[in-house]
Amino acid sequence: MQPKPSTLSHPYLLLSLTALLWGGNAIAGKIGAGHVSPFLLTWLRWIIACFILIVFSINHLKHDFGTIKKHWLFLFLLGAFGFAIFNGLMYLALNHTTAINVAIEQASMPLIVFILNYLLFRTKVTTYQIIGFLITLIGVAITITRGNLFGLDYQSLNLGDLLMIGAIIVYGIYSVLLKKSQTYTHLAS
Repeated sequence: MQPKPSTLSHPYLLLSLTALLWGGNAIAGKIGAGHVSPFLLTWLRWIIACFILIVFSINHLKHDFGTIKKHWLFLFLLGAFGFAIFNGLMYLALNHTTAINVAIEQASMPLIVFILNYLLFRTKVTTYQIIGFLITLIGVAITITRGNLFGLDYQSLNLGDLLMIGAIIVYGIYSVLLKKSQTYTHLAS
């Protein structure tokens, strides 16, 4: 008899919680915009998270220290792209655009991951993925152009929206690097 899964591991709850936390991060970043440096905000956020996580991960870190030491540069790059650069750019973007735009534009993260995985690893693509890709692309384009898809020739794009797209590209690179990190995990085992 299998144990009943915890309510906290229910996929819909976890997906909803993820969206809530990403949205909350954008709102907190917008509140801090103009008051706190985007890079100080990033540093404070992650230093606090590291202190909290170290309590739960110290035994794993001790156990895996050899692998961590062997691949420290790659792990550093993962942290730089996925956390420091992405969050710094996102908080900087919030100085020039709305939290709503940032949250909507974050929906394009799977697009970048989709494209990079296809280009770098020739990941197989399904018809439903292509449909989802196109729907998301249209939504992000509508947000960036403020609903005027055909007016790009005379409309200047918002700096904050462009910075956020840059942040999303950086996060896409991080996500693709994670695939490479799975290779390291298998080699280290």
